[in-house]
Amino acid sequence: MKTTGGRDAMNEVFAGLVPPAPPGKLKDDVLRASQEAWQNRNGESLWTRLWYHRGLRVAWTGVVALLLIGHIFLPTAPSKRVAVAVDTRPDALMAEFLRPTRIVASATPNLGRFQSETTLSMGGIS
Repeated sequence: MKTTGGRDAMNEVFAGLVPPAPPGKLKDDVLRASQEAWQNRNGESLWTRLWYHRGLRVAWTGVVALLLIGHIFLPTAPSKRVAVAVDTRPDALMAEFLRPTRIVASATPNLGRFQSETTLSMGGIS
């Protein structure tokens, strides 16, 4: 869409939507603040911070209490290991079930394109 002056009408509509430039000293202020925060950090270790975190202490105490209560009140049965003789021979019924069956007893297995090397029969048709 063109205007009479030859400028693109879309550029005129969206000309005021250009984001403002950041303040000139923003980068310097951010770098200075991060350097001060790095120098003023206290030398507490991770374990010290975790120890003084109230929520984590409460959660840890709750988990330990649940484990102790479960250990005390849940019954534990002694394991009864029974010696079982394992028969290594296959079951006759299972062996019969797993044996491949042929649709026709006289059919030979398909060996790719040809059923045998002597005859050139294709797909079971001589």
